[in-house]
Amino acid sequence: LLEHIVYRHVMEFLETNNILCHFQHGFRRGYSTMTQLTEFVHDIGQSLDIGNQVDAIFIDLSKAFDTVPHSKLIHKLNLILNNNHLVNWISSFLSRRSQFVYFNSSKSCTVDVSSGVPQGSVLGPLLFLLYINDLPRYISTKIRLYADDCVLYHVINSSDDHITLNNSFVNFCTWCKTWQMNLNFRKTVFMTFSRRSSPSVSSYSFDGLCIERVFEYKYLGLLFTPDLSWSKHIDTTCNKSLKRLGYLRRTLRLAPQETKLLTFKTLIRPILEYGSIIWFPYKQSDMNKVESVQKKSVRFICRRYDRNFSPSSNLSVLGLRLLSERRGIERLKFLYFMINSSRFDSLDSYIKFLKPTATRSHHELNILPFHPRTDMLKYSFFPHTIERWNLLPGNIRSLQPDEFLCAADSGP
Repeated sequence: LLEHIVYRHVMEFLETNNILCHFQHGFRRGYSTMTQLTEFVHDIGQSLDIGNQVDAIFIDLSKAFDTVPHSKLIHKLNLILNNNHLVNWISSFLSRRSQFVYFNSSKSCTVDVSSGVPQGSVLGPLLFLLYINDLPRYISTKIRLYADDCVLYHVINSSDDHITLNNSFVNFCTWCKTWQMNLNFRKTVFMTFSRRSSPSVSSYSFDGLCIERVFEYKYLGLLFTPDLSWSKHIDTTCNKSLKRLGYLRRTLRLAPQETKLLTFKTLIRPILEYGSIIWFPYKQSDMNKVESVQKKSVRFICRRYDRNFSPSSNLSVLGLRLLSERRGIERLKFLYFMINSSRFDSLDSYIKFLKPTATRSHHELNILPFHPRTDMLKYSFFPHTIERWNLLPGNIRSLQPDEFLCAADSGP
């Protein structure tokens, strides 16, 4: 209980004074992997849409939560919180912790723990955010953080741009050395995002150690490729879903229909929908792949594998709808959340309302549309969802959250 009280007190102070870096989307109310990914993917997509190249360095920190030195954390807390009583309490909270190893009835010596934030605690994640909060100040390129998941990226139009990105990487590594964070060079990689046939390629290094260039990389659960297409991610997602469906077929062959439907909703559909507002398929072949998994699941639920059975016609009987419809609805709901969230600091960078007036709330206004050159950007989150948002009646846009969610879910 006391931890929750301290957490609430500290977070209120941080938000009131706008202290937390707005590039950090981890462990913050109103932020998620989706808010992180919408911004990152849009930044990359906009650059590719106008023919630019973007290089991104995906950084892996080894056991970041376990290596935070308590003495340096307390130093930073004193600077940030400016409250001796509170910092002393946190120092006491972190101190007098010990650990030992117990294996095969043998116990090692007990040692004091002088580093690491307590994982599984309420305060642990917040203390980590405060420890790395100053990191973006040393980075001249764009940076995105989700707790300890970090990516640096920069538009590449010349050799100087490669140097600029490498300098940011060097500054990142130097910061890690200063504050005793361990960077894992084997897992730190870079990707060149480009739709050009011959992109500008360079190497990125620190202290003579070069990082590897990759052509596939899973970041926050999504599989990225250099052309920012999602076909490989969709293939991976569908294959994973089908493997799970195969397991359910073997284990629940004679289970009641209600049980099968529940397992589909809880064990298969979430795989098909994680991050789908980002990787939203627009090519018919990709759409068909995703829908085919649900069709096979419907056959499993209804225990009908004959050719005369139509999975599509039985969706409504099971209370299901096309996954493409659900993706469209989720996009509108997520945009509504962004517009109505007072915590989403960077909204103005992506959404601009048309002709604001003193008598009309921003909910009633159209949003300035994008004008993409490529389908890749046209069907990405902001351009596509804003286009659909502008078609909604003003009275729908201005509904209260619960009412809007109901209207969206019950819509056509």
